[in-house]
Amino acid sequence: MNSGVLHWDNQMTGITDDSFIAAQKRALKKSENGQTARAAWHDKSSNRLHIELNSGMEISISPSLIEGLQYATAADMSQIEITPGGLGLHFPRIDAHILIPSLLKGVFGGEKWMNKQLGK
Repeated sequence: MNSGVLHWDNQMTGITDDSFIAAQKRALKKSENGQTARAAWHDKSSNRLHIELNSGMEISISPSLIEGLQYATAADMSQIEITPGGLGLHFPRIDAHILIPSLLKGVFGGEKWMNKQLGK
């Protein structure tokens, strides 16, 4: 491994060996801390997104609180993919992504979105 050298596959993203290894270590730590998704589903009757973590904890949240899901329909929420490693969820019908560690910290979108939600 040549530290700091971009591989051909990573030239478009600018990912170096060092940054990739560091990201893998962070993901492993989050997984060990129970911050990864094991299952996710949308309950149409309550319009709630449910996320079961590998720790056994379950989160339930209204999609209207999450940037990218605020206007999602039940059909949009019918397909949910857990990203490799379980750190995120992808909603392919609307190409929306959310990060589990951010949700656990109360971060439901970007800075501009959060400020708007908080009335700033």
